[in-house]
Amino acid sequence: MEWDFSQVTKGDALNMARNNPTRRRSSLAVGSEFGDAEQAEKKEDIRVLLDPFYDVTTGRLRRLFHHFSPNGKDTVTYVEFQRGLSALGISVPRDGNFDEFVAKVDTNGDGLVSVDEFIAVVQMIKQAHLFKPDVATPLQVDAKRHVLRVVDYSPTSLRAVDPVTKLQSFMVSAKPQWATVRWVHLAGFQRTDDDLNLRRLAIKYQLHPLALEDCLNQHDKLRCKFEHYDDHSFLVVPVLRALSPDKLQVVENVLAAHRKAATAKKLKEAATENHPNAVAYPQPHKPPHAIYGSARPGQSKAAALTATLDALDTLLRPPQQLCVFVSNDHVVSVQEDVDTIDPSAFRLWDLVVDQTMTKPYSKVRNHSAAFLVVSILNAVVDEMLPLVEVCEPT
Repeated sequence: MEWDFSQVTKGDALNMARNNPTRRRSSLAVGSEFGDAEQAEKKEDIRVLLDPFYDVTTGRLRRLFHHFSPNGKDTVTYVEFQRGLSALGISVPRDGNFDEFVAKVDTNGDGLVSVDEFIAVVQMIKQAHLFKPDVATPLQVDAKRHVLRVVDYSPTSLRAVDPVTKLQSFMVSAKPQWATVRWVHLAGFQRTDDDLNLRRLAIKYQLHPLALEDCLNQHDKLRCKFEHYDDHSFLVVPVLRALSPDKLQVVENVLAAHRKAATAKKLKEAATENHPNAVAYPQPHKPPHAIYGSARPGQSKAAALTATLDALDTLLRPPQQLCVFVSNDHVVSVQEDVDTIDPSAFRLWDLVVDQTMTKPYSKVRNHSAAFLVVSILNAVVDEMLPLVEVCEPT
């Protein structure tokens, strides 16, 4: 099928309105009890439903379907279906046959096209449009940085594809029947990048345009956010990480020294409680450097402490955005780090799949998609926890 949005004219919409005078339409009464004069009712123009082209949410497509569905029915005849597609700028190629096409759309063979079948064909046509050579050219540039991974799982089975190489086949595929949840993870997506892959995922999983805008808006302040839409929920989480592996090593050394000193203090206090009559000799005061660092030969203790504090300066890299779209049986996550190129990147996929999902009797595999989101958030918190601990007063 060919979809040319530039060919959708006002005349197309008017012709469709004449052919379906009883279609269901939204309306707006201007004036009424809030004004002095009652104005004529304004009918919604079908053209407002045609943009943006990646918006295929269920509510929007139902409204679109009812524009050429007589009496607001959830099914239409083949003739009504063809007329509606023509009004939307969709036509069969010259060498194609509409009867053969609609027979594939009518999956149950009842001679009618239902809302669900209409939604499926819209997704299929739009996916095909985004894989045209003239549209898909930017993908060749981003393929090295954008890594798409997929895992299907159930309590007893797991199948992962890392990475997805046959992208178009995946975009038109469905979750296997044996799987209870499918997780789709896109790594290496910067908010300044071309959004082609994200638009493809938006069509496949009917992601809401407002959620996509939050995911793509590079000028928006990065903050935690949760929104619920008809087809899915949307979560944004800032990921805080050390500036470099060296900085992270400094943090781990400081925390290890602090834990060692705290343990020694507790053992000493316990020994004093167990032997209250023991003579306590005064101990020399341990300066901070004894806990957080040791002086090298020729270096004063104060200099050692200063060096440790300097190493902790400029500790964090700018926060990165992690977006999560979750429905009943699908989770789509988008992170900025390129974990295949940068060895210090946030390896979210490995943390969740390798450390929790592949274990025998995995809790993740035995629960719903919401539990997978909890596991993702746990991985984010574990990544940030050392940075929080090192900043706590001691």
